[in-house]
Parts: sequence; C-alpha cells; structure tokens
Amino acid sequence: MNPSKFGRGDVVMVNLDPTAGHGQKGMRPALVLSTSAFNALAVVRLDLVY
Repeated sequence: MNPSKFGRGDVVMVNLDPTAGHGQKGMRPALVLSTSAFNALAVVRLDLVY
C-alpha cells in the first residue's frame, strides 16, 4: 500500500520481521496515528504494537 493512501485511524497490516528477543513478529495489525497530510509527505513509518 502507498503511504500517501493512509489516513488517521486506519488499521493496516505490517510485517514486523525481523525481531529481537521476545517481540511480536510476522504480519500484525497497526493503527495509523499521524494525520493524512503528514502521511502524504512522509516516507518514515513508526509502528506501535501492544
């Protein structure tokens, strides 16, 4: 998926491989917290997994 298509509140699937230690790995859902305007400009993705 193109990052410019993400909007705040969207749930997207992200690949968390590789991991270190006991972290979650594989395909996991992630919530987009940044604004759509920022997502259209940014290439960096930050994931919050709990």
